[in-house]
Amino acid sequence: MRLMDIMLKLSELYLSIIKVAQIAKYKRLSKEFIRYYGDICINDISKYCMPGWLDYIKKIESFLIPSPSYKFLQTDIFKKTMFVSDKGGWIEKELELLEKKFKSKELRRILKEDSVGKPIISNFKYLTSHNSIHQLYHIIYFEKESKKHIKETNTIVEWGGGYGSMAKVIKRLKPTMKSFPNLSQLLLNS
Repeated sequence: MRLMDIMLKLSELYLSIIKVAQIAKYKRLSKEFIRYYGDICINDISKYCMPGWLDYIKKIESFLIPSPSYKFLQTDIFKKTMFVSDKGGWIEKELELLEKKFKSKELRRILKEDSVGKPIISNFKYLTSHNSIHQLYHIIYFEKESKKHIKETNTIVEWGGGYGSMAKVIKRLKPTMKSFPNLSQLLLNS
């Protein structure tokens, strides 16, 4: 076993220990998943999606129903459709900007992964995935270019929220953020 593999396993174990309450809550909520999912899928969204995404949605649904695995982020379909991986050295450039903006302790608080989903840890200093780094980078870059700050924003709409990584990062920056279960459902019913 390579050193990186060992460090990955230790990081996952550490997150499971410090976020043990998440595991119990996940087990309880995952039993009700099919009911909640049925509630948000009452309308046909096919006319709003590209055919390729409809295929992805079917694959994701087949994996999630009736109850999603605790390690859902480790599956190929989630990696393919919702993950950024450290190809091309992006992570170093993104972290460079973030480390200029935040003190190390604050950056770790914002980026530290949750245990649920078993995200792939790519940075051991902050116990985070490239996805969380990438999401925070986009927020900070947006603030820099727009001269608007997330903390001062009243409404944020994220179209196609995936598994909630951006919402998690925004909530840690702006604790009063609210997330909707399925934006398409809200739009179709308005």
